[in-house]
Amino acid sequence: MTDSVLKDTVNALADKLVVTDLRQPGKVKFPLVPALFAIITAWCSGCNNAVAVADYLCSKRKILAEVIEGLPANLTMSHDTVLRMLKAVKFSELQSFLSEFCLRLETYQQVRESSEKRILSLDGQTPCAMVYDPVKGAKSPDDRRQYNKLYYVTLYDSTNKMAIAQDEVAVKENENKSCVRLLKMFSLSGSIVTADALNTQRSVAKAIIEQDGEYCLAVKENHKKLLKAIRLAFECSDDEYTPMLNAEKLDDFETYLRTYRTPLELGHGRVEEREIQVLPADFIKERVLGEWTEDCDSLVTATTYCYDKKYKLEKEPIVRYYVCSINPEDEGIAETVYRAVRHHWHIENSLHWRLDIDFGQDWMQVKSREYARNRILLNKLALNILTMLQPEYSKKSEKISMRRLMLKLRDDPELAITGIIKYCKIAVSYAEVRA
Repeated sequence: MTDSVLKDTVNALADKLVVTDLRQPGKVKFPLVPALFAIITAWCSGCNNAVAVADYLCSKRKILAEVIEGLPANLTMSHDTVLRMLKAVKFSELQSFLSEFCLRLETYQQVRESSEKRILSLDGQTPCAMVYDPVKGAKSPDDRRQYNKLYYVTLYDSTNKMAIAQDEVAVKENENKSCVRLLKMFSLSGSIVTADALNTQRSVAKAIIEQDGEYCLAVKENHKKLLKAIRLAFECSDDEYTPMLNAEKLDDFETYLRTYRTPLELGHGRVEEREIQVLPADFIKERVLGEWTEDCDSLVTATTYCYDKKYKLEKEPIVRYYVCSINPEDEGIAETVYRAVRHHWHIENSLHWRLDIDFGQDWMQVKSREYARNRILLNKLALNILTMLQPEYSKKSEKISMRRLMLKLRDDPELAITGIIKYCKIAVSYAEVRA
C-alpha cells in the first residue's frame, strides 16, 4: 500500500470515529480523533498503559504524522495527556465504534451465507483492578472512600473469535440486566447465543428470541425443579417419573432421541469423548417448564467421558444440562448443539485469558471509572485486530504468538496501521453490501 493510499484510507476511517471532545478548548494541543487513532495503533503494538503509549507515540511520531492527518510531526505526549484523552472520550461513543466494525466483518457475512449458524457467547468478567467511587453527601472523609470492583459482560463471537460489545454491570445490579442490554443492541438472526447457568433466565431468553436469535443455555441448581425434570426425561426408566413428565412421550423415547458422539480426542494429557443427546421439550409437562414453554423447544445433555492411556474410563462421566430454542426436528440438531456447547468455551480461553495474559488486564491500576471502561474496551479492540492478523503472519508449521505479533507491529508502525485499516475496511465493505 502506497503512502498516499494509506493516508487517504486512514482519513476515511477516522471520519467513522465520531466522538465528543470534552476537553477545555483553550488547553487543547492535539486533535482528538487523530490522537485516538494513534493510541489504537500503540495499543495493538502491546502498549497497553498510558506510560507505554506516550513513549511509543514519541518514538514513532514521524511515521505516524505522515500517515495520520492532523497529527503534528513534533508530537510529544506525556502519559498524563494520554490519561486525560482516554478519560475525555465517552464510553458509549467508543463502544459504538467497536460494535460497528466488529459486528460487520466479512467473516460474519461468510458464516451467515453458510449452513452453519454463528455462535455468540455471553459471559461476565471481573478484573482485579478497583476504581475509586466517592460517596456523595458523606459526613467524613473516611465515609467518602469507597472502592468498587469492575464488572463487565461481553458479547463474544465465538465463531470468528471477535469481541462484539461490552456492558458494565453497575454496583448492586445483577449480570442479567447487562446481558439483556447487550442483546437488544443487535440483530441475532442466524445466531445461537450461549450462556452459563447464571444467565439462564427468562429475561435473557426473551431478549434473544425478540432479536430473532436462538439460545442454548446451561441449567444448574439455580433452576432445581427444571434441572430435575431434564435429568428424569433422559433417564425415563420408572413410573415414578411420570408426575413431572408426559407419560405418552416416554413410550416413544428412542424415536424422539437425537444423539451425536465425537471420536476420541487427545489433548492436554487427556483422552476424552463427548456425547450430545437432544429430546423435545414437551417430554416435560408444561407446569414444570413454566414460562420456558413459550420458546423452549429442546432439552439437551452434554456428557464428557474421560479415559486413561489404556482407554479405560478414568472417572464418572460429567453430565451438563441445557434448555434450547432450536427445533428438535432440525437436521443435524445434535451436531449443531455440540458446536454451541464447545464454542462457548472460546470466550474463556480466547478472550478472558488473553486479556489477562497478553494485556495485563488483571494488573492495571486505575482510579477513574471512565478511563477503566475505555481501557478495557481498547484491549478488546486490539485483541480483535491481532486475532485477524495472526494467521497472516503465522508459518504453516508454527502459529505466531500474540506477544511476538505485538513486537512485530511495534517495530513497524506502518504495519500496525495497515492491519487496523484492513480490519476496518472489511467491516466497511460489509456495511456497504448490506446497504
